[in-house]
Amino acid sequence: MNLTINDIEDWQESEKLSDDIKKIINILLAAINDWPKPIATLAEYEIEISKLIGSEADKINIKEYISKADYSLNAWETESLFQILEVFTHYENEKTLKQIIEEIENKIEIL
Repeated sequence: MNLTINDIEDWQESEKLSDDIKKIINILLAAINDWPKPIATLAEYEIEISKLIGSEADKINIKEYISKADYSLNAWETESLFQILEVFTHYENEKTLKQIIEEIENKIEIL
């Protein structure tokens, strides 16, 4: 499944999703809103982040990128990444952003 941003916005208010998943969706939507380029899907957003940071989008790599980022050149991207770090606090083990997005899409798909 490759959910569009419009799909995610529709599911954001669903009674069928857990409050935790709704929180994660809200964080993702806020982070995508800060991204300087238009984003159509969650998968596209994950790809954009991986391209920017030059590696797989996980908590460690995102933190490392932020620590070295030039805010004058990448202010919007960095703000988006700061928000994405909040998503990782909802998971015990070290998952990649791609795995988190796939998990959310799978939960929505079975509803």
